[in-house]
Amino acid sequence: FTIPKANVEVVWKVMQGFDIGKGVITAKVAEKVCKAIGIDRFDRESGNFDWAKFFGNRRDYFAYVYYPVKVLVAYGVLRHEKHGIIVRLVENWDHQAKLPIEYEDVLATMDDEDEGRNPWAISGSD
Repeated sequence: FTIPKANVEVVWKVMQGFDIGKGVITAKVAEKVCKAIGIDRFDRESGNFDWAKFFGNRRDYFAYVYYPVKVLVAYGVLRHEKHGIIVRLVENWDHQAKLPIEYEDVLATMDDEDEGRNPWAISGSD
């Protein structure tokens, strides 16, 4: 599975809207990512974002949020903490200098809950 550069850039742009060093729950990041790319199929009838519905759709969750976050963690610009907290660590990201990153760099960002998961796969497939 290839992680589109555009997906990584959208997550980075969303994270720039949050203060450096301040933890943000993944649900809030996912909501803003979906809004930024025009996905509204995870909204309730009231118009509010349905995190459970988005998170339950593993293909979209991994493609638009999880893997892009892990790429940004590998670059050292985000930290992905336990309990779904994402923290922006830097003001700017010069991503042109390092693309593409290596598979092992993404693996190094994964924690115990990710064990055995292929970071390039979707929905837990290898």
